[in-house]
Amino acid sequence: MNIGIAGPISLQPFKELFSHGEVIPRTYSFPLIGHLAREVYDRGHSVTVFALSSEVNSTVRLSTDRLRVIIMPQRARRTAYDFYSHERKILSEAMSGSDCDIIHAHWTYEFAAAAQSSGKPVLITAHDSPLVLPRFFLWTKGMLFWVMRSFLGLKVVAGASAMSAVSPYVQGHLQVVSRSDSDITVIPNGVGESLFQLGSRRMERWSPSQPLTLAMVLEGFTRRKNAKVALKAFQILRRKNPQIRMRCYGVGFGLGDDAERWAEKSGLLEGIEFVGKVSQERLFRELTEQTHLLVHPSLEEAHPMALCEAMALGVPILGGRNSGGVAYTLADGAAGYLCDVRSASAIAETVQQAIDDYQQSMEKARYAWEYAHREFTISRMTSRYLDAYERVLGRTTELP
Repeated sequence: MNIGIAGPISLQPFKELFSHGEVIPRTYSFPLIGHLAREVYDRGHSVTVFALSSEVNSTVRLSTDRLRVIIMPQRARRTAYDFYSHERKILSEAMSGSDCDIIHAHWTYEFAAAAQSSGKPVLITAHDSPLVLPRFFLWTKGMLFWVMRSFLGLKVVAGASAMSAVSPYVQGHLQVVSRSDSDITVIPNGVGESLFQLGSRRMERWSPSQPLTLAMVLEGFTRRKNAKVALKAFQILRRKNPQIRMRCYGVGFGLGDDAERWAEKSGLLEGIEFVGKVSQERLFRELTEQTHLLVHPSLEEAHPMALCEAMALGVPILGGRNSGGVAYTLADGAAGYLCDVRSASAIAETVQQAIDDYQQSMEKARYAWEYAHREFTISRMTSRYLDAYERVLGRTTELP
């Protein structure tokens, strides 16, 4: 097959395939989609990548062997306010002019809308629910952006004939607004084998040592990510565990960023290291070698990569019992601790339980590693997507 993959995508997995010194613009990026595209390519299929970049003023085309990469200009600001009309137009034209057998579009927004108007068979993967996200941005400066973006997402879902969702939680939301004949299957995200190898070594060698170290990996200091409650919970924990520390990773959690400024203003800085955005290599190393428990306080997630990665690394996890797809990811509590993350005292009590019975924590981590290695690998994810492509193409040929 010649498979088109469209969405926020990192081109790093393909870097060695291009000529040495060839300039590859930075793209609007999500690492998982790049790994999927590379896995599809490695299985012998031709791949055409449709990407956006704010660094280019005109379309850039790269090609080698069975790989084509088309990088198109992306406006830097206010893209959702006209429903991504510019981006959708150039994406759709590129897709229509390609020789792809099928377009696999990620998220239900600009890439999916462009794919729907391309005339090609399409599989759309929903990585979130457009029904839910706007409520977390009500009366914020981002409200209009998220409302407009979600309107587009709902229109895409309503018109889609074939979709996948990254969790049953997202699938349920899509079914509310989708066509009655729409095929919506659950295909969870995947993690690379190298992380499972790191996790296997950790579980063989790990012995809890002082000081106790928690980690929080979140993208954005927002209401949805709920970091404020977790930071309050940490200070409750320090009353009984004065040597405990917490490291905060991700956008918005660096020195001088929103999270640190809020913590300082609130008197909650003690024992916390605001690390911010770091390379995946550093993040995975510090989680594997120095972290006793990952605290994930988000109020809503579809199927969070931070949890999948921590499961692969053998790190015990705490997540929200009613936080969307978190309970599914953690096998309803068998693969991690679940609690009411809206409550600082509930988070503190559950973390204390994990500390006091660390043998149970490691048993949950072992189960999580095995569960993720069975269900949440890039290889398994890719096989499921390839099967889905065949189903979409089969349905297309059956149409009159």
